[in-house]
Amino acid sequence: MASEDVLRRIGLNMTEAMELFLRRVIVDQKLPFEVVALDDTLLATTVRAAEPSIQTDEVHTGARRARRGQ
Repeated sequence: MASEDVLRRIGLNMTEAMELFLRRVIVDQKLPFEVVALDDTLLATTVRAAEPSIQTDEVHTGARRARRGQ
């Protein structure tokens, strides 16, 4: 998992990171980052950015089927 790789590089495991996160929530009485709603344009851009990986998988599946004569 990508998040575990990042945490490992900074010397934490998932449990330690969650404990740290929850302690900050308690101390600050808020999330330790800003949370905002995406406007329609940004949401559409975000969704489109995720689509190439899906399309790539579909291309690979199609290629495998073609090789098998399906």
